[in-house]
Amino acid sequence: MARVLTWPWHGRVTGGLLPIVFKGIRVQVGMTRDQDAATGPGDNHRIVVPGIEPISEEEQARAPEGGSYWAGRALISSGFLYNRGIGWIYQAADGSRWAVAFVERKVGANTSTIVLQFSRFGEVGRAAERYQRTLTVAVGQLSQGDRARFFSDLGPVSNVTIRLHSVSDSGRTAILAWNVFNSGSDRSVDTRQRSYTFVKVTLRGAGLSLSAVHEVLYPFSAVFSETPAPGLQYVQVGGNTGNMVEKSRTALEEGGGDRVVYEYDSTVEFIESNGPGTFSLVSPVAFVQRQNWMVGVFFDGEDPVPGYIRITSTGGSYWSVELETVQPEILIQYYDGSTVIEQLGQSMYRGGGGFSGSCTIAWDGPGAPWSRSFNYATSSAIVGRNVTTDYTFNGQSASGTGAWSNVGEPIVPQLIGDRGGRLPCVEAGYGNFTLITYIVPYSNNLVGIAEQKNIEPGKFIAALTPEGYFAAGGALSLENYEHYGSYHPFTGEVVVGSSLPVNFI
Repeated sequence: MARVLTWPWHGRVTGGLLPIVFKGIRVQVGMTRDQDAATGPGDNHRIVVPGIEPISEEEQARAPEGGSYWAGRALISSGFLYNRGIGWIYQAADGSRWAVAFVERKVGANTSTIVLQFSRFGEVGRAAERYQRTLTVAVGQLSQGDRARFFSDLGPVSNVTIRLHSVSDSGRTAILAWNVFNSGSDRSVDTRQRSYTFVKVTLRGAGLSLSAVHEVLYPFSAVFSETPAPGLQYVQVGGNTGNMVEKSRTALEEGGGDRVVYEYDSTVEFIESNGPGTFSLVSPVAFVQRQNWMVGVFFDGEDPVPGYIRITSTGGSYWSVELETVQPEILIQYYDGSTVIEQLGQSMYRGGGGFSGSCTIAWDGPGAPWSRSFNYATSSAIVGRNVTTDYTFNGQSASGTGAWSNVGEPIVPQLIGDRGGRLPCVEAGYGNFTLITYIVPYSNNLVGIAEQKNIEPGKFIAALTPEGYFAAGGALSLENYEHYGSYHPFTGEVVVGSSLPVNFI
């Protein structure tokens, strides 16, 4: 006797439409773009029922054309399970199953309130059972300054929501994410949500004994952290100290005074071009700078596993510049205190500087590894007020000339918010060369990685998921940030750069 097959998977939903070969196109509800929704358009969550044999080839042959059967497995897609709105499925230890839904999600200045509703699921003919549990969580809104660290400072501090981020296959453990987002209808502004706190919710019991216990698993300080390198401001030749050094003094033949020859003090002041005033900074300078961004929390069984993008930059600067006397200054100093300049002094700068370093952007999370590294170096020669610089960046070399150079100028890649658009990226460059690595948080389980070299178009190069790295391709629009992506956690299929919301069912 053939068993009853449940939860057929039909394929990709794009823009709310699900193509089924033998029925044409049918509408799939959900995939809301509402920022206040409990899930995003590309979010999905696995359900795995234990103890069910895998689909055989014979059974698979009976699947609808264009689809597949999944025994004991299903996806909750954008908050829906086959057109039924749902948060997730909790499989209790006694074998009962419960649909979990959000009744309330409210974020205050310092605390948040969540009301969860549990309803018996999948038991035909049984009387309905519903229970509610309330969580009061010590997580509130972010200040504008802290929002800026997540590149989400366009809009009020009330631009915050709580979303279901990830769930274990059994549904007994869930991760809720507190997210911030930018306001704006301009497509050149990235309005995707960024998680700033992750809270673990553990479910136990069934019926009247249902319990929901929460723990702030990763607070704001753990989600984004950085160790900036000290003393890495641009260092410029600022001028001499103003001191003259007496080299000789001879009495005038007719008396009454001395002829005094001065040369310039060779000491040069350096100016911090990113800040006021002069300062003392000794060459050489070595540095290590680290930035860490937790972009997701996934599961190994019931154990949460964080996924980080880590940016590490190392390098060092050196410089040696002196003021050289081209023509000494000669003064006639009379004994009555008066002075006459017989010859004005002239000077020039001579020396050089340089910088070398490297940057690595790496995935530190579950699954297949991924990293991207590049190197850079400069070497400058200063004569007078002119500088000649040879530089190498990401395997490309060139030279240039200019005036009043930075010496030992650091090329320090930074995780920034793409200036006005707030799209996260790691940007670095020198002279004619640039390399920008874009980080696109598409959904609860997918981060797209794209890059732009020099003036070339942007393109995707990788996707990061709970299974780690997957290859990804396609164009990245740098004029329209309204594009979408999703990851199928059963098949490994990845979609990035879609012009319409996309998911799988």
